[in-house]
This record gives sequence, structure tokens and C-alpha cells, in this order.
Amino acid sequence: MPEELADGSNGPSPKVVASVDETESTTVNKPNDAEPQSKSPVWLTLTLFRHGQCLNNIIETTKKYYENENEDVLTPAGIAQAQELGKKFAKVHFDSVLCSPLKRAVQTMEYLTELIDVVPALSYLEKAFRFHEQDHGPEYRKLMRKGFWQDANRLRMPSYSSSNFRDHKAYRGESLTDVEQRCALNIGLLMIHYAKGIPENPEGLDDESRSRDSRICIAKLPGHQKCQPDTLPASIPHVGVVSHNILLTEMLEALLSWHSESHITTDLAFRNADWARVVLRWDPSDEKATISERSARDIRVILPGRLDVWFLRAPTGWY
Repeated sequence: MPEELADGSNGPSPKVVASVDETESTTVNKPNDAEPQSKSPVWLTLTLFRHGQCLNNIIETTKKYYENENEDVLTPAGIAQAQELGKKFAKVHFDSVLCSPLKRAVQTMEYLTELIDVVPALSYLEKAFRFHEQDHGPEYRKLMRKGFWQDANRLRMPSYSSSNFRDHKAYRGESLTDVEQRCALNIGLLMIHYAKGIPENPEGLDDESRSRDSRICIAKLPGHQKCQPDTLPASIPHVGVVSHNILLTEMLEALLSWHSESHITTDLAFRNADWARVVLRWDPSDEKATISERSARDIRVILPGRLDVWFLRAPTGWY
């Protein structure tokens, strides 16, 4: 039976994997410009990693971080966390590892992939993905540099009780809805470029163990009572993503909300160097799957048909 959850310094020499500079524009085709090659369901396993501890995660160095935000490197503790991730995943196969361009994530990715062979991502894919953290805008950063943390936080999020808090954005910053839109595009690109069909559905991934809306279940593969780094369904492509807490939680919530009329908010959160794993199935032939009014208007769902998600491991943090 599925286990149901409550709602709610420098790194080593870089390896060639996918990292995206969000300041660089790209003209690659978006998923909604592409036609699926097959009408049969395709599958993909995603392992999501949050970066190790960085300067901005330590309260006493936050002002220093915003004085030179491009140098937000891992702390000694963060380096140890990333190295430990690399040891745990040393024998795990990845078809590709994608990464935020921010230094703390790139460093984590370098340690993670130091002991494994990773298939290099195509250059145009590196430019297409948008895995950077939520941008709160220049006014927010200016207040943080001056040490006005409370004013900055009020600018960032006036009230979580507001009915439209997900649409709030500081000047030239991003709202949570903006981040979710980026996540939807990322998910579409991942399914278009990496997912593939398999002869039969993996054992343990059935309708009963599928997560949807506010119901999050932990699916268990045969012989695996608990998801370990090497717990992977056979024959399904496996992609890793190294990013940030808000971006990663928005990705998970976007998956849960894919066919919903409203955004599904959870209590999920990623600790430093935390990881989660989901298995996705996209069935482009499912004509019964509808795109909700919210999705069509706000999230720009870009995969026709049905997208299902199974959680093999949830992040260990919570809000």
C-alpha cells in the first residue's frame, strides 16, 4: 500500500553538464511548437536536488551575500553536504543532469557528478531550461544590502493570507505564478526531450499509488521498502535537476496541479542538499484529460493529453 503524506570556497573541476544562464535569450522551439513523435505513453524519472548550504542560508552573512550576490558560494558545511551527495549517487545512472546557473547550485552539481559519467546535454537545451531561483527584483536586493530585512520581506511578500499572494511581485521581480510558469515549461521540455516509451507499466506504479491534487502518496517499487539513490524503475530515462528550494517545490506543485482548476499548495520544502524523486508518465493520446481553465490561462500547460506523477521520495523539509 502506498504511504500517504500529510497535505501539506571553490568546487572541483567542472564537468560538462547542463547549466543555464537566465540572462541569455534563446530561440529554441518550445514544447508547444513540437509534435510528439508517438501517441503512446512515455515515461521519465526525475531526481530533484537542492544545493548545499550557502552564504545566504546563514543569517549572519545574509547582508554580505547581497553585497556581492554573484559570489554566493557553498560554505564548508555546504561543500561537505555536496560531497556526501556525490558519494551516495556515485553508482547511480543519469541520462543527464541539469542545473541552475547560480554558483551555489553549480558547485553542488560538480560535486554530485564528480564520480559518475553524465551524458552532456545538447547546447540548445542548456539555453532552454530555466532552473534559477525566484527573482525578487532589484529593490528587494537594495533593501537587503542596506540591512533593512523586514522592509525587504514586506516588499517580497506583503501577506501570505492575501487571496492573490501567488501573483504578488516586487518591482521587476517574479511572482510565484511566474515561477510556476517557468516550471511548467521546464517539465514540458523534459518530457519532450528525455521521456521514452516502455513495453509495460512498471510494477508498483499504478492508479492507487499515483499522486494527484492534494493527495501525495509514496509509491514503492518491488523490493524497495524505502527509496534509496539507486531505487529506479527499469528502462525509464533518469534525469537529475540541481536547483533551489522555491523552484523545486514549485515544480512538484505544478505537477500536482497540472489538471487542477486551482494551484495545489503543499507543505513540502527542500532542506540543503535534500533530494526527491518522481516518475512521470505523459499520455498524449488521452483525450479525456482536460486542460483546466486555470492551466490554460495562467500556467500555459504545453503537453496535450495526460500527465501523471508518482512520488518515490518526497523532500524531507516542510513549511
